[in-house]
Amino acid sequence: MKNLVIVVFAFVLCVPSGIMAQYSGGSGTLGLPYRISSVTDLAALATAVNSGATQSGIYFQQTADLDLNVSPYNSGSGWPCIGNGSTSFSGVYDGNNKKISNLYISNETSTSGIGLFAGYLGGTIKNLGIINPSVRSTTQNAVAALTGWALSGALVQNCYVSGGSVQGYDYTAAVCGNASASSQITQCYASGVIISGHSMVGGIAGYSFNANINNCYSSCSVSAVTQGAGGVVGSLQGTTTLTNCYGSCSTVTSQASYGGVAGEKGGGATITACFYDNTIYTTNNNCGTGKSTLLMKTQSTFTSVSWDFTTTPIWEMVGTSYPRLKANAESALPVELISFSAITNASVATLHWNTATEVNNYGFEIERKQSSLVSARDEDWSKIGFVEGNGTTNAPKSYSFVDNSASGKTSYRLKQIDRDGKFEYSQTVEVNVASAPKEFALLQNHPNPFNPSTSIQYQIAAPGHVSLKVYDMVGREVATLVNGMQDAGVKNVQFDASHMPSGIYFYTLQTSSFTTTKKMSLIK
Repeated sequence: MKNLVIVVFAFVLCVPSGIMAQYSGGSGTLGLPYRISSVTDLAALATAVNSGATQSGIYFQQTADLDLNVSPYNSGSGWPCIGNGSTSFSGVYDGNNKKISNLYISNETSTSGIGLFAGYLGGTIKNLGIINPSVRSTTQNAVAALTGWALSGALVQNCYVSGGSVQGYDYTAAVCGNASASSQITQCYASGVIISGHSMVGGIAGYSFNANINNCYSSCSVSAVTQGAGGVVGSLQGTTTLTNCYGSCSTVTSQASYGGVAGEKGGGATITACFYDNTIYTTNNNCGTGKSTLLMKTQSTFTSVSWDFTTTPIWEMVGTSYPRLKANAESALPVELISFSAITNASVATLHWNTATEVNNYGFEIERKQSSLVSARDEDWSKIGFVEGNGTTNAPKSYSFVDNSASGKTSYRLKQIDRDGKFEYSQTVEVNVASAPKEFALLQNHPNPFNPSTSIQYQIAAPGHVSLKVYDMVGREVATLVNGMQDAGVKNVQFDASHMPSGIYFYTLQTSSFTTTKKMSLIK
């Protein structure tokens, strides 16, 4: 009996202190980590951290893919973040190569540090994927899908963010908003749309100070209002090192200091063996080395500067694609989309996109959103069509889709689906589609009376032959303003009567099914 009491007492001591939440199993040790098997478990971790419970030396392991598109995490402010302005996650979170989908955060009130993990101090996040996030905070700093802050030797390893959108003010990224204080980000990649309302935005990290970022890549669409937009990192400061990284971003924009690898670099920071595709993007700084698409898809470009394709290995080349991370299975996207654009003609929007390679490609769902919100939430988008893919091919392919029912400011995105059901979202494109008039009409000229010119506006409800002519008081034709085929829409022409005498004139609009006349006065 005495021995039994001692054993039970020892067991109680080995349970990590400070964690009161109940999970699906485990004891928080390295050999028996707490199991995160459901959204409820993940929310319990957020509750524990945000209540101030310590996780230093405590281990967590995700054992299933989790979808956060469930109440209350898909409405209002969304996910509560693991950590807040006064507490941070400092344990070890092993995603176990599982995914968290549809992370939604809309937060304008918290202190800086917003993401699945708001921030963490000296801890580790590894082997985790974030799919289709929608994270938005237009007033706060350090905003990302994975973690807002990484401090004091924290490690982010073998993680990725795929698709979706992130919007913040300063220090905005897909993986980590602010990486500082000897933190390390390694073997991570990101895609999606990343927007900063001010400055310092990147695919992997928005801002880095005394950090180490290596063996990462980004294909994000990145934009900042003022400065510091980088395909991989927005701003490198202090003694930050950026090594063996590349950007294949089609869009990286800001008013100043933007680049395919980094937006800006302080004097103590170093960039070594980093590249960007200068065929699809032109930088305005000297951060990283630009290479053509062909060279970016050639292994010797990278092995010549000691990228590891053979020893460990870290990288691999598959087909005619960019390098990908070998240990990160999700880095092998089924389709390499190299362009996506939209053009308008009257009330019709036409989408065009091209792929360089395709693997197991079932096809593309076309989704539309008529809203100014930066969001990837399912309820904001609607499916309007499908275009079949080409399966597996190394040959470039071109696609198009015509939307005849759009109007006003309209956003589009592609949902690429492989034959196993996995999917990936493209970046978003936006156009302003004019609504076609429902009837023919001729408006009164303005100004009227006029001297010597006036503007005449009219509406065409259907494409066809249109004539607009001017006559004098006795019915003689004195000017032909329009005579030819026109698309539907609202039109405007200028009539210059500087060579004509003062008087009353008539202007007539005629189509195959409509004729009308109005009067105007020229007074000199």
